[in-house]
Amino acid sequence: MSLGDRDALAEYAQKHFGQIWSVVSMHGRWDIAIFIGVKTITEFHIVWDGLLAEYKRRIKSYNVAVYAPIFNFNRKFLLPTTEQGIIRVYGTGTAEPVDQLDKKIIETYAVNVRQSASEIGRKLGISPELVRDRIKNLEQNKVIVGYRVDFELKKLGLTGYRVDLQLISTQRNKELLEFCSMHRNIYQMNKSIGGADFEIEVVVKDLPHLLQVIDEIRMKFKDVVNDAEWLGYTTIHVLKYIPD
Repeated sequence: MSLGDRDALAEYAQKHFGQIWSVVSMHGRWDIAIFIGVKTITEFHIVWDGLLAEYKRRIKSYNVAVYAPIFNFNRKFLLPTTEQGIIRVYGTGTAEPVDQLDKKIIETYAVNVRQSASEIGRKLGISPELVRDRIKNLEQNKVIVGYRVDFELKKLGLTGYRVDLQLISTQRNKELLEFCSMHRNIYQMNKSIGGADFEIEVVVKDLPHLLQVIDEIRMKFKDVVNDAEWLGYTTIHVLKYIPD
């Protein structure tokens, strides 16, 4: 898919489907990744069928995978430590009652969490007190589970990759997950249906550094890791609040 097609698809997706969390250009096996958050398979088909109806003629091939759960680790690539930090697990909880006002507050708040309750209230036409009460309830009910600092990786001389590990056996998956949670360059593991056997998100200095990390994994788990494939992220076209 050309860069122009990717830009057009991202603009179309953002305009027509609120369930799309992010659209990212990649280099490697795939040209683009689209992350969709839905409650039912019917809702997924509405979004996916809508995208294919508009863009299928420009898509050579595609793969659909379900991501759940996602294991998110503390980002340690700037810290002089390999100690295991907090592991956050997304995609295993039960649904909480969230009404339309809660959703509007989340969407408005997520763009910039430094906004005051007064600013959010003005945008939504509600009182600051109501905004504060709603956010407090969302935090207590673990709908909002935390706040984080994000980085412009290029300015730090770093880059992000996704690494797909092909496994001979899954018998050491628990040990592999623990190893990843303690590694300073690995910040996430995505458990998927229809995706890789073991999928991780990595932040490194460059491609040689990435290969070094992959070799480290393959040496330590040479009895179960058969192969590895990596994909780089180039352009983030759409990014909304997402659980990672």
